[in-house]
Amino acid sequence: MFSKGRNTRFMLLVVLCSLIILLVLGQGVFFTPRALAAAPAAPLAAYSHLAKAYRQPVVTVWSDRINVVFIGLNGNIWYTYKLLNGGWQPLVDLGVGTFDRVDAVSWADQRLDVFASDGASMWHKYLVGTTWGPTTGWEYLGQPDGYVFSNGFDVVSWGSGRLDVFPKNVGYSNCYNCWNDRPFYHKWWENGWGTSQTGWQTLDPAVYINNIQAVARASQRLDLFGINWANTIMHKSWNGSNWSSWESMNGLTKVTPLVLSRASDRLEVFVRGYGDDQVWHGWWDGTWHGCWTPMGGNSHSGEITGATWGPSRMDIYEGRNDGIWHNYFNDGGDWSGWTYFGSINGATDAPVAVAAGANHLELFSVTSAGQIWSIRTDTNGGKGTLYDWDYVNP
Repeated sequence: MFSKGRNTRFMLLVVLCSLIILLVLGQGVFFTPRALAAAPAAPLAAYSHLAKAYRQPVVTVWSDRINVVFIGLNGNIWYTYKLLNGGWQPLVDLGVGTFDRVDAVSWADQRLDVFASDGASMWHKYLVGTTWGPTTGWEYLGQPDGYVFSNGFDVVSWGSGRLDVFPKNVGYSNCYNCWNDRPFYHKWWENGWGTSQTGWQTLDPAVYINNIQAVARASQRLDLFGINWANTIMHKSWNGSNWSSWESMNGLTKVTPLVLSRASDRLEVFVRGYGDDQVWHGWWDGTWHGCWTPMGGNSHSGEITGATWGPSRMDIYEGRNDGIWHNYFNDGGDWSGWTYFGSINGATDAPVAVAAGANHLELFSVTSAGQIWSIRTDTNGGKGTLYDWDYVNP
């Protein structure tokens, strides 16, 4: 048995040890630890499949499906698809983690080519049927000059087995009212990369053209539209053997032109007026009709989007503070005028629009939280009652 003094010291030691154990292992008895004061944020991986801010998805159409490619919050490229009469399939993570820009095109049915960039360099990946290539990851396509892709790029195809790639912006401004011309680069694929896998062709040694939009209206035909330092709309074309010089379209805008081709000899150009913010329309049918026609509208974001599913039909969209607005044209008639389409979860930017067939338009809208939503329109390109919004990247 312990003596009285030893027993007292022992009891004090037991009490002291108990207090220490309670403080270390049972902290909630005495105070609220910092870790419990606020729930810890979920890891980035939980949100990585959401779309990166201000980056619209890229959409292409096959005979049996609609393909969607986008940049996730983790900088990876993500892919999904739905059959024309089905639902969205599970997301596929194509990886890498440093990408900031993406574009894609289908030059044939069951073929998808995806291009991605970190602003300086470019990579390429392709899908044939259900098989992705190259099997080793992404194909490196070089870095032509500095951060030439920092504002994106355009990829188009004028025929099976042909791809053409152009930067969105050429030249930059580093002070008020001063502009610096830069080389304008071009890359293509036709039985191999031109000029080489990592080489790029210089179309213009020094030029300042931004917000470039490329369109392929027929085999061996390319048309580029952009904006120069004075906000003038400019045009450059390829006729199958030669490139033209840049020419003025005699109009002013401050956003990327929307260019639709509803026939091999017809181009429709829509721009946002530099001074009044309304939509203006010009067209080419062998001759440029540059007396721009006002179409009304007033967008908070500036961008105009649209699609055409035949030689007699065009649909255009813009985003306003209350959501998406729509205007359409039927050949032999006139423009319908702007009508309210709606919104989903507060998304107010102009949607990505793609034609999946006659009387079949699909719109894609991105919320500020990175959710991508899609909807099939009615036969007039409006909201209708037959279809509702589908969540693309849950």
